[in-house]
Amino acid sequence: MAAIASSDVSYSQVAGSAKASPSDPAKRAQYEITFGNGALTYPAGGIPLLKGKLGAPSNMQEFIIMEADADDGYVYKYDKSAEKIRAYYVPDLDGDAASAAPLDELATDEAPAATTLIVIVQGY
Repeated sequence: MAAIASSDVSYSQVAGSAKASPSDPAKRAQYEITFGNGALTYPAGGIPLLKGKLGAPSNMQEFIIMEADADDGYVYKYDKSAEKIRAYYVPDLDGDAASAAPLDELATDEAPAATTLIVIVQGY
């Protein structure tokens, strides 16, 4: 199966969410980012983003994941250095809820279902 590519990610700015200041070139807006279809697999290192589609073609100063619409149990985090969204899950604790286990990243053979993340982006 093919992995999710940047061309497989959709971006939609939430109407009325854009904010800008005359004294600061950075713009801030809320976006819906949609990816996955159950057939494309999770790419190594995360889901690639196109910052230009998020209103920040030069510099993303801030990227906050507000919520995910899917009940897939994944935790989504933004990897600033790679400009990707990484997905993690809680590994099986083998019945020992007291054991502290770190989150594991999705494997490259997993195919996430359609997912929409609501994010706030600030940049220019």
